[in-house]
Formats: sequence, structure tokens, C-alpha cells
Amino acid sequence: MLVARTVLRQTIGLAAHSSTRAFRSPHSLSRSYVEWSSSSTSIPTVMGSSCTSLRSFATTPRRLATEIIPYLLADVGEGITECEMIKWFVQPGAVVQEFDPICEVQSDKASVEITSRYAGKIKRLMYKEGDVAKVGHALCEIEMESQGTADEVQEAGKKEEEVKIKCVSKDEQFKAVDMDAFVSAESKHSNGGASHLNGNHVLATPAVRRVSRDHNIDLAHVPGTGKDGRITKEDVLNFVQNGREASTKSSSTAASSLPSTPSTASTASTASTASTSAQEPERTTQVIDLTPVQRSMFKAMTATLATPHFAYSDEVDVTHLDQVRQVLSKSIPDRYTSAGDSSFSKLTLLPFLVKAMSLALKDHPMFRSTVNGDQKLVRRSSHDISIAITSKVGLLTPCIMDCQVKSVLDLSGCIARLQNLALSSRGLSPSDLRATGTVTLSNVGAVGGGTYTHPLLPPTGQLVIGALGRSRILPRFASEIPSLGVSDQDKIVRRLIMSVSFTADHRVVEGADLARLVNRWKHLVENPSLWIGLLA
Repeated sequence: MLVARTVLRQTIGLAAHSSTRAFRSPHSLSRSYVEWSSSSTSIPTVMGSSCTSLRSFATTPRRLATEIIPYLLADVGEGITECEMIKWFVQPGAVVQEFDPICEVQSDKASVEITSRYAGKIKRLMYKEGDVAKVGHALCEIEMESQGTADEVQEAGKKEEEVKIKCVSKDEQFKAVDMDAFVSAESKHSNGGASHLNGNHVLATPAVRRVSRDHNIDLAHVPGTGKDGRITKEDVLNFVQNGREASTKSSSTAASSLPSTPSTASTASTASTASTSAQEPERTTQVIDLTPVQRSMFKAMTATLATPHFAYSDEVDVTHLDQVRQVLSKSIPDRYTSAGDSSFSKLTLLPFLVKAMSLALKDHPMFRSTVNGDQKLVRRSSHDISIAITSKVGLLTPCIMDCQVKSVLDLSGCIARLQNLALSSRGLSPSDLRATGTVTLSNVGAVGGGTYTHPLLPPTGQLVIGALGRSRILPRFASEIPSLGVSDQDKIVRRLIMSVSFTADHRVVEGADLARLVNRWKHLVENPSLWIGLLA
């Protein structure tokens, strides 16, 4: 801006000097022009003149050829073929750079933020929020510069720009230019453009946007306190709290401002009572769309009807295992209690049950396999076990890989991380859900399940799924418990009993195979001393 002021003052001084010389020498033919540059309408360029004329020039500015590229929805993993459009971060006409967020989509199991692979201008959005987008189909169209030749650039179109030159006579006086006003106007124009841009694109992370959707809040109305006006989670929660307080105050003010008299209030109360007793309660129905996770469950459970399966139920004595759990919970190393999302302060039975299943899979390699469409078993060397977790979007089954090399404390950290992420605003990442185990354990006892419920086997190729019921203190004959060494057949003891039920793919698994697997797992659970060295 300082350079612009200097140039303008020099040109004004030069023109004034030429005008003075022309006045002293009337026969001189010096010319003075004021030309408005086509590249900037804010700074005039002054050239000497003593006549008045009007000339025009036609110029053809250089234009780059552009092309419109469809931006396709890529495969987000796990063979997912469609995603629900949750939120658009851009609108037609917006300029995006590489890696700028475009939209957020919800697959069957997780939400994913889609970023741009191109730099250009958004021309058209192919889906509305709430629509289902197909993988491989265009999400939007982006206009970007092409690498065309000069001929192709000329064929893209020409635009003529007219520049008019106004001649100033020698008798015309130059008027002083208010540079402060000029700078103020330029700054105002520049700031206005930046404000308009910020208004079109709200700065917020996907987690913050998810919180705003949970509270039905438009982020455009939330003032951001983060860097560059970024909206934080606290901003949204404060906006929700302030909105509720304002709503309560408004309702209270409106109620107090209504005039009423004793006779009017009595009449209104009588009429209201009569009306309420006369009319029947209003009956309404509502059609609710299934969420992406619910639609996935709908398809999966329907597909299970094509797979013949059978169930196997039993009960497991977890008295000794629970005693070991209580002892280990008192001395958890610090590296597990301060591990971020993986930290935990006490142990549950689930990591012990997962480790026991891993040891059972070592002796029964068939159940480390999945079946494919070619009627073949794909056997793994690793022990990959999935666990069922309740999340904000529904039931998910993330996989814990390589359980054979993890201790019980390691497994407890893995389970804690998955549970914390599933209940947080971030949710589980696609990498947590991409892998599938060969066996799934569902701890239905954590939510009160204590019956012999037979779980349905999902069509993921795995062979077994197990439901773990709630542990209950029940009476049992001591002579039936070998570890007690009691011969008195009439003695009754208190034991912690867990009911379990397993379902297997009967196309591959025979009843005896599943019974041997469950019996081996049960033996390990009831006798933790056999693998006490693998607990920590």
C-alpha cells in the first residue's frame, strides 16, 4: 500500500508539472491523459495531455481452459456399497484445495470424513443430506484447470474488455486524492471478502459437528472461540445451555405478562376442564427411517436365514476366575491405568474369557477359519476374536487381532479402548471395524442377560458366536466340583455360575466339534491355575 501511495504521488506531480509548462507555452503540443488501468480500478495512471478526446482499446485477456471432474465416492472398506450423506462442508461455487473436507458420510458402522483430492471450484452436489450415496458414484462435480494447449485455450472462449482513456484539458485542475479514504475502502473491501468466505465454511471438527447434530444445533449460529474462529465442543455445549436458559426466561416472561382477572381465570379453567374430559387423547403415528447401522443389521439378520446353524448351551463356574480377577484388580501396573483411551482401573471377566477362548483355539484350529463363497475354509495362524459392543450408532463387533500374544491386561486395555471410542463422539474408526474375527463373544450379561439366548450368526464367514450371560450365585453340590475335592455328596456350596450359549455354522461345523471347543474353553475358565502365567 505504501508503494501505491508513492507511485500515485509521483504521477500526480509529473502531470502537474506538464500542465504548468503547457500553460506557459500555449503553442506546445504536450498531452496529458488519465488512464484507468484494467488490472486495478482503484489506482489511476496519469500521462501528460492537453487535448480532450476519447479512445477505446479492445484486449483479449488470457483464459485457462477448465474441465469438470466427477468426484467419486471411494470404497470405505469392509465391502460397504453405500453410505448415508450426513453433512456437506461445501456448497456450489465454493473453492476447495487438496485435502480440504468436502462432506461427512455414515457407513454401516462408522462415520467417515471425505476430503478433496483436487483443487478447484464445486459446481454441483449430487446428493442432499440424508440421501444414500452409492460407492463408485459421483458425490459432486469439481471444476478445475486443465492442461490444454494454446489453441484449446482460445477455443474455450474469448472475452473483450473495453478500456476508455479520458483526456484532460490544460485548464482542468487536478483534485487532491484522499489516500486515507482509498486505503480504508480497500481494507473494507478485503475484510468483507474474508468475512463472506468464513461465513460459507464453518471451522469445526467432525466430532464437534456430531455433537451439534445430537443437539439439533446449526453451527452457523454458534460463535467459535478456537483458533481462526474454530468452533469447539465447549462452544456448542455453552450455546445449548444458553439457549435453554433463554428459552426458560422467555417462557416465564411471556406467562407473567398475560393479564388475568379472577373471573376470567375461573371461566378459562372450567372451559379447559370440560374440553379435556370431552375430547379423546390424540393418536398419532410416525414413520422413522432406519439408521445405516440398523439397515446393515436388517440385511445381515435376513441373510442369516440362508445359513443353517445350530446352538449349544452350557453353564460355567467362574468362582475361581472371579477370585483371580479381584486379586489382579488391586495391583494393576501404572502403564495400564494411564494409557489414554486404553486405560482402565479395574478388571472385568471379559478379558479373561477372551484369553481362555484364544487358548482353546490353539487346540481347535478349525475355529480359526472363515468360510468363503467357494466352499473353502480360510485358516489363519492368528487368534482373531471379535467382541460385541454397544455404541451410539448401534451394535458393533470390532475385532481384537492376535489374541495369542496378548496378556489379560493387554486384552483389557484393548477392550477399554474400543468401548470408550464406541461411546464417545468420535466413534470407532474404519480400521477398528475393517477386520473380522473367526469367533465372536457377546457379553449380554453386562446389560442383564441371564438366559440361554441363542445368538444369530452374522454372515461374515466366521464359524462361531457365543453369548455370555450374567453371573449368578447359585447352590451346587460340592461333590460335583472336582477342584474342591469334597466327597460328601450332600454338601451344598455357593458358586458363581454363568450361563453361556454358542451358535455355529452347521454347513461346516458338526455338533461334536462345537461341543469339544466349548468344553475346552469351559475347562480353562473353571481352572485358571492352568494358565496363571499368561494373566499378566
